[in-house]
Amino acid sequence: MPLIIRVGTPTAGRTVPTVVGHVDLAPTLCELVAVPPDPAFAGKSLLGLINGTPEDDHAVVFQGNFWGLPLRGWLQGGYKLILYAEQTPELFELAADPYERSNLRNFEPQRVRQMIADLELAFKGMVSHMRGEESAAKLSPEELSRLEALGYIADRQTPPP
Repeated sequence: MPLIIRVGTPTAGRTVPTVVGHVDLAPTLCELVAVPPDPAFAGKSLLGLINGTPEDDHAVVFQGNFWGLPLRGWLQGGYKLILYAEQTPELFELAADPYERSNLRNFEPQRVRQMIADLELAFKGMVSHMRGEESAAKLSPEELSRLEALGYIADRQTPPP
């Protein structure tokens, strides 16, 4: 889904291929108006991308059921995993198959398993985050490290600004 942001003097539009999520909007708006973001925000500011600084994609969770079965999914490393209620997963490599016509689940079962595990861990981390820091103790050190690598929690070694 496209996101259009205009900051300052109008310039020629451009496409940024980096995958971002809705969680990045609040930190971006805070930076635009020079207000420190709430430490509870899970996203990161997009101003670097807007100003032309390239960034790596980070994994993104999505869920919904606008016109069909309830689903949830995961964008990670150029792949899109879709999980429908009580159906087999779907896996697409977005650069090679932007229209999502070739389901790779039978060709890459290990990737499907890993992405499902990462998605479940991301949901577990989000629930812990919503319940407060004391719940984060229920995550193992390995889970915390994996969530950090996926971009779902801040680097625990770097103090907040």
